This record gives sequence, C-alpha cells and structure tokens, in this order.
Amino acid sequence: MRNFIALEEKVSVREFIANDLNNAGLRIDTNKYRNIIINQPSPHITNNPKQQQQQQQQGPRVFNVPLHQMDTISVKVENVDLTVPIFLRWCFDCIRRSIKHEGLFRKSGGSQRVKELMARIEDGPLTPSLSPSNTVFDVCSLFKEFLRRLTYPLITYPLQDLLLDCFSMRSLSSDKKVEIYLNILLLLPDKHLHALIYILRFLHEITLNERDNKMNAKNLAICVGPGIMRTAVEGKASVMTEQCATSVSDIVEVLIINAAKLGYVADSVYERSQMLLEMRQKEAVVNADESFAIENGIDNGISNGKINDPANAKKRRSGSVKGK
Repeated sequence: MRNFIALEEKVSVREFIANDLNNAGLRIDTNKYRNIIINQPSPHITNNPKQQQQQQQQGPRVFNVPLHQMDTISVKVENVDLTVPIFLRWCFDCIRRSIKHEGLFRKSGGSQRVKELMARIEDGPLTPSLSPSNTVFDVCSLFKEFLRRLTYPLITYPLQDLLLDCFSMRSLSSDKKVEIYLNILLLLPDKHLHALIYILRFLHEITLNERDNKMNAKNLAICVGPGIMRTAVEGKASVMTEQCATSVSDIVEVLIINAAKLGYVADSVYERSQMLLEMRQKEAVVNADESFAIENGIDNGISNGKINDPANAKKRRSGSVKGK
C-alpha cells in the first residue's frame, strides 16, 4: 500500500480509482465530476470571493464556513502528515484528557455552555481555555455542532451517493465494500480527506477505551455518523435521516473500524497510474517536438502545404545567391 497523502501527483491515481469504480458498477461521470478527480473547486465546494473577504475581515472562524477557509495546523498521525483545522486539534485534545468518561458523544453537553463556547471561539482564540463549569460532553457536543454547521459536509454529496450505492450492492462481499469505501474517499478534496482521516482515527482511539467509556464503533457511528454524512435535501432532514440512518451508521461504523487504512492506495492502482503518467509525459515531449517543428517550418516557409526542411531551405537560399 502507498501513502496517498504523501503523493505529489494524485490526479492520475484518482483517474484510475474512478475507472475502477465504474468497473465495479458504481457510475461516476468523470466529465461532470472531473473537478473531483483533479481536486479543484466544484459545485459542492465553491470558492466565493465575497465569503473569503468577509472571513478575512472577521478573522478566524470555525462554524458555518467551508473547511478550506479555516485556519489549519500540521499534525502527524501514525506516519501520516495531515493538515487539519486548529479547532479540531483543540477539540480532540480536550476530549482525550477525559477519554474514559462513559458516554462520549452519546451524552449531550449543556446547551447554554455549548453556545457560550461557540461564541468564545468565534470572537476570540480558536483554542479557548475551558471554564470549571465545562464538561467533556460540552466539547463533544461542540464537535457535533461543528460537523452540522460545515458549509459543505465532510463527505461531499457526490461521494456520499457512491458510498450509499456501494452499501446497497448485494453482489459485493463485506471486504470488497470496505476496499471500495476507502477508495471512494480518496476522491475527496484534500482538506476534507485530511480532516476525515484525523476524525476517524480519533474515533477509533475512543473505541480502544470501550471498557470504560462504553462507546464502540457502532455507538459512535450512530452518534456522529449523521454529521459526517449529512443529507443534501433541504427541509427533509428528518425524512432522509429515517430512510438512511441504518445505511449511514453502518458505513461510518466500518470507516471507524478501518480508520488506519484510509489514506492509502493499493500498489496496483499506484503502479498503473505511474504508467499513465509516464505515457503522458512522453506524449508531451512528442507534442513539444512537433510544435517546435511546425514553428520552425513556418519560420523557414511552407511550400505546397509541406513543411520545408530547414537545412534544405538554407541550401536553396545560398544557391540562389551564387547564381547572381
């Protein structure tokens, strides 16, 4: 397996992943969602200049803004270098200090205390000190509110559709579904992929203390899953949640269990992508040579629709001078 996060060139890898998804029966329109593959702004991840200007004027913000506009920090998680929102690092550090408390993410924090924490983060530092009245459940609720208020969901809408389609395919084994889930998520925008890896690995860390906190992957998926995979239907959140709750929680449970595998790509996919990359580089060289030849031909004249050989053109010019 290759560390996908560390790859400098990801486009060709994503193209092969999209191709493999198509072969598995998961149709992704590579033209319509080309920007997903090349990791560029797309209909579900937009760069709004006015929004960016507003954010710069207001300072760092966490809630109700896109991930790619948040202040970030570099973290290393099990040999994977990630860039994640500063808020997430602070949030998980706070929870980690009380990781054995029973009911993490299941028990709700005080609504008023959570609102006060949100206001302090919006108006002040991104890593505020907790007051004596704050509990770990306040921070857990704050994290869930963060997911709910993301301008674009952590797992973007087109990729949610692919995950749900894969989940419903009875012809696939459980292991094959896991492999496909992990590949689908490699198509996420980089900021979303980094944050998702960071979140899933932390949730898995919580499950390692299940004996004390009573939170296994299934319980966490039920509590946090709706925030990670958020409905795209405005005004029908409750209906969509009822219809998709089981599917979403099952998918997120699998992702938590396999958190350590997310961010890696199979050697076979990587090697095929490198072959494609080398072929394109060779084509680029050939095209450059052809362009040079055409430009050179234009400079030296074209007769009867054919490009004159520069050496022959030189001989003809020198011969005509001697004739005079």
